Amino acid sequence: MFKICFFYTGLLLFASLTNAQELNKVVIKYVSYDIETPIRVDCQYFVTSFGDDVKMITITNKKDLASFSKIFKNMIADTIQIMPDVRQKIEVFNGNKLNIICMDESRMMIDEKPYKFSKELFGYIEKMKKKYKGKQINPFNR
Repeated sequence: MFKICFFYTGLLLFASLTNAQELNKVVIKYVSYDIETPIRVDCQYFVTSFGDDVKMITITNKKDLASFSKIFKNMIADTIQIMPDVRQKIEVFNGNKLNIICMDESRMMIDEKPYKFSKELFGYIEKMKKKYKGKQINPFNR
């Protein structure tokens, strides 16, 4: 009986690991942290608020995506409801699922819910911005 339970548990674990989807791509839209605005910029209006100042990079490199995925899986929800004055919007494409991360230099939210700020994620994003050197985008072509 123990062997059957052990085998069944192992089979379920194997099935869950093989069905786990890896990231397809990560799109980072960002502006300079030095840009000042009279009101807090909401995630939903980030691109239209900053217009031609928005730069974008797309990450598809498997190694970079694996590093991002490792960091992303460790994000911790927060109970503090202070939303960021958004300066970067990160779109995470995972199979047919899309997660949206919006952040400034000290606060972040994922899918419109507050999360504890991750220095590791912030550092990773800064590193990717330098590596991929973003291009300006048309604000109406999101």
